[in-house]
Amino acid sequence: MKKLLNETFKDISKESFFRVWLRWVIDSKYRTQKQVDLFLKEQLSYPSEYMMKLARSLRCDTQDETVVNVLKWVTNQVKYKFDKDNFGKTEYWATAEETINRKFDDCDGINGAIYILSRLAGISPLKIWCALGDTSSGYHFWCMYFSTETDHWYSIDGTFYTNFKEIIQRILFCLNKAKYNKICYLFNDEVSYKQ
Repeated sequence: MKKLLNETFKDISKESFFRVWLRWVIDSKYRTQKQVDLFLKEQLSYPSEYMMKLARSLRCDTQDETVVNVLKWVTNQVKYKFDKDNFGKTEYWATAEETINRKFDDCDGINGAIYILSRLAGISPLKIWCALGDTSSGYHFWCMYFSTETDHWYSIDGTFYTNFKEIIQRILFCLNKAKYNKICYLFNDEVSYKQ
């Protein structure tokens, strides 16, 4: 995985990735921390019948089409709301199902739901990743998708520079001062990396 990330990201960033065990505060009120890859893995290990049925309904002919279909569905169903207004907490990472049921969340809830539904719809953890990093609007959580059809990375982001175009019609992901400034961490349900 490390080789895949470093090889495929060489045109995006000169910095290499190294493996870390990333713990994040997922509930600021109780200072609850969780290892981020395990947070995703737990949701994928025992998904509800509702989540499985939903993910199956979002599958398309190709994985490129599926990830965009998931993005469209989630952003249509879940609207942005700060954790303070939604949960009464400075920071709270809801599960994908909790986000979908509440119909409101911030970047970690919306993009976490996109990740979980994409994985349940059959997209490999080698192709879809969660990213934490700096943007022109501050620190952010979004998804990164690697298309094996084009051999390039694309942002899949339901809250910041959302793009509903087909993968083949999108601009390749790049770091720049106007949008995404830096990827600090990349993780999936198997492993976490720091750049």
